[in-house]
Amino acid sequence: MNILTIPYFAGGLSHLIPLYVLQQKYLKHSIGVKNHFLVNSGSQNFLTMQGVACVPLNYSLEENPLIPENSEKIKEQLLEMEKKAYEIVKPSVIIEDTSFFTPLIAEKNNLPRISIQRTGIFRSIDKKFRNANHVHSLEKGNNSSKSDGFSDSHNTETATNMESDLYFLQQYAKPKAKIVPGIPTIERLPENIKNKDSYFYSGPLIVMDKPSKNLTERLYEFLKINEEKSIVFITTGTIDKTPIENYIEFFVQKIMR
Repeated sequence: MNILTIPYFAGGLSHLIPLYVLQQKYLKHSIGVKNHFLVNSGSQNFLTMQGVACVPLNYSLEENPLIPENSEKIKEQLLEMEKKAYEIVKPSVIIEDTSFFTPLIAEKNNLPRISIQRTGIFRSIDKKFRNANHVHSLEKGNNSSKSDGFSDSHNTETATNMESDLYFLQQYAKPKAKIVPGIPTIERLPENIKNKDSYFYSGPLIVMDKPSKNLTERLYEFLKINEEKSIVFITTGTIDKTPIENYIEFFVQKIMR
């Protein structure tokens, strides 16, 4: 059985790593299963070194900068590459992470689609505890040229023709199965969510750190020297470039009180 796996084309490592770990942890040793990744050339180099098969296409937008003015060209380019990948791999299943056009190669060809879905999408936190100004990164629209024109590109009208591309695109939120990369006690689904049985928890799909001997020794030395002090670890993930000076100042002031 062939599988075609497609991460979000502009999502960086945040959308590639869960699919990679899913492959290495659950699919790698499945007899008769060959999983093919549709990624850019840089990611192909990494994946092939790990023994992961890749579609021989450069899934990137180097010729079209990711700005709203290029939205239509980018959509056409992505669709063309995904259709080519489908023709090359001839998959029985599509696995994707925030790849909005995949219904055109999955549902349109009557193939099951499995989607990585993070519970931040579902707004399961009670409204009174939410920040009213907070939006999901895919909802930023004009505030983020990265997502503008893609996440909402097919929500402006309702498709009446069940054979049209628009109809299939509107099925994106209804994959056959959804994989939540976490555990139920942390990644909680809303109580009233539809088709709850279609959600499966995989546990954290993260790459385990393997520090070198030199780094391990330096970390041990640092922790030994500071074992009587408060230690704060700050990370903004793999995509966010927000300056962390304000966070550092906050913790320093809190510790010195």
